[in-house]
Amino acid sequence: MANTRLSQIIGNARSGHAISNTYIKKSVDHFLENPITAHFPPGIKKDLIKDFASDFDSTLEGSYSGLAFGEFASRYWEKNHDTAAKDVEELDLICLPDAIARKTLPCLKLAVDEYMDYAGLKDEYDKWLRPDCEAWETQHDGRAASIGDVIYRSSKHLSSAVCSMISFDDKTNNEGVTDTDIPKPFCREGRSGDLYETFLAGVWVWLLLIEAPHNLMTSRSN
Repeated sequence: MANTRLSQIIGNARSGHAISNTYIKKSVDHFLENPITAHFPPGIKKDLIKDFASDFDSTLEGSYSGLAFGEFASRYWEKNHDTAAKDVEELDLICLPDAIARKTLPCLKLAVDEYMDYAGLKDEYDKWLRPDCEAWETQHDGRAASIGDVIYRSSKHLSSAVCSMISFDDKTNNEGVTDTDIPKPFCREGRSGDLYETFLAGVWVWLLLIEAPHNLMTSRSN
C-alpha cells in the first residue's frame, strides 16, 4: 500500500497534478486569505511592492491591495461581472507584474483542470480552457498546464495589447474556444488579429483570478 501511494505521488508530481485534495485546499486557502502584495516572491524590494500597491488601487479605483485576495476578487466581481467591457490594464495588474510569483506560489502551480473543478467551474473550464490545456499536455509530455502557466502567457499579451477595453458581450466571442488546431497553447498569434487573443487572455485571467476565487468565497459563506 505504501509503495502504491508513493507511486501515485510521484506520478502526480510528474504530471503537474496535486498529491491530494487536501493540498489543493491548503494552497488555494493560502492564496485567498492573503493580500496580493503578500504573494510577491522573497527578495522583492519593499518600495517596489509599495509602488505596485499604489498603482493597483489607483488603476482599479478601490482600496483593494490590502484585502485578502479572496475578498478582493469577490468585491471586484460584484463591481464588474455584469459590465460588457473589461479593462485590459486592470486585468494585467491582477496577474501580478509579469506573473512573477508563478514558480514560487503553490496555488499558481496547481493544474488548471483541478483548480477549476475545485472551484465548481467545470463547465467554464470545458468551454474556455480545455482545448488549450489538452494541447499543452500534448506538447509538454503529458504535463498539465498550471494556473501560473496560463496567467504568465495571458499577462504577456495583456501588457502589450493594442486595445484598452475588451468586449465581453460579442456573441461571436462568447462561443468559447472552438479552435481545432492550437500550435501554441494560450496564444493566438496570427489568428483573427490581436483583439481575439486579447479577448481570450482576458477571459482566462477573469476565470482563474476573479471568477474562481469569487465562486469559492461564495460557497464558503453559504
